[in-house]
Amino acid sequence: MKTRVLVYGLGGKIGGMEEYLLNLYRHVDQTQIAFDIIPHGGADFYAADEVNRMGGEIYPVFGEDHSFSRKRLNEVLKNERSRHQVIYFNVCALYRLDPFVMAKRYHYPMVVHSHNTMDPGRGIIANDIHRMNRLLVRNWSDKCFACSSAAGEWLFGEKYFHSKSKCSVINNAIDLDEHKFNCDSRVKVRREFGLSDSKKVFLSVGRLVDQKNQQFSIRIFSRILKKEPDSCLILVGEGPNEQILRKLSMELGIEDSVIFTGSRTDVNDIMCAADLLLLPSLYEGFGIVAIEAQASGLPILASSKIPDEAVVLQSLVKRMSLDSDVEKWSECAIKQIQPLHERTSHNSELSLAGYNANLLAKNMQIFFQGYNNEQ
Repeated sequence: MKTRVLVYGLGGKIGGMEEYLLNLYRHVDQTQIAFDIIPHGGADFYAADEVNRMGGEIYPVFGEDHSFSRKRLNEVLKNERSRHQVIYFNVCALYRLDPFVMAKRYHYPMVVHSHNTMDPGRGIIANDIHRMNRLLVRNWSDKCFACSSAAGEWLFGEKYFHSKSKCSVINNAIDLDEHKFNCDSRVKVRREFGLSDSKKVFLSVGRLVDQKNQQFSIRIFSRILKKEPDSCLILVGEGPNEQILRKLSMELGIEDSVIFTGSRTDVNDIMCAADLLLLPSLYEGFGIVAIEAQASGLPILASSKIPDEAVVLQSLVKRMSLDSDVEKWSECAIKQIQPLHERTSHNSELSLAGYNANLLAKNMQIFFQGYNNEQ
């Protein structure tokens, strides 16, 4: 019997949470298990075609105007109950309770997976709602997963997450071979953007939103450029802050040295072309780009908000406080760059630390197939 897992909570556009699930799906035995996705936040899902090719289905519950339809979600959960063994919630917070109430109404076994920590921008009322909802959700859940300890503490409560056997950290594993450093990829991407072999390339990867703190990255780079004129900054991602970031680049007079790529599917190749990843996030549940960069041998300068679980190779990752000024960040960024000839594969270390997608997929497939016996 093929196991079908109904997935709720993924955004319509690419992000770390979405790529975690896609990486998992790509590496399971697709003849034995399928992940069917209810996108959250829009009518479309960026990887719908790939999901369909792998045997999964997409169930939209948002209209073209991006409005959420409780009625449509209720219909999907009711109609699909007989085909699905379990519902897998992938969420960043518990501001809405109704999807969980509906899943409970139709007697879905629930697995809940936390992918972020607290958003400081949310108000007191929203965070109080989250804390009240967690009391119900964690008790309704068969398993409480998280991408890091901090993410687990945020969603389920610190004491609860560390004391209950049903709670555990699930690593955001990646295809390690796909992210190995490749000289040909470095040359190809640099040619695409018209970058010389000698140019210092600083990189930022992530949605263009406040959380990722790209404004700080641009300010850091403006100081770097004064010390290293033959440099550029590549920002990979899309989001509501793009025009703000473009305007800031122009105000600082560095727009000719800042490249906005939009959303890309070849981030692994772009990492090969870069010399340093800037990751000054305001908060992070995990930060999967940090693992991808380490697999590529790419040095990282990150904020102290990046959790310990994302730092496998101490030689490649330096974390700094966001209280440090831009000048200090720029100095550290330049010092953190390593000679190109030292870039090498770190697959064995990352696999040993639990970031091998093949191993994760095998274990998660066995876990979800266990629900076949419970119907």
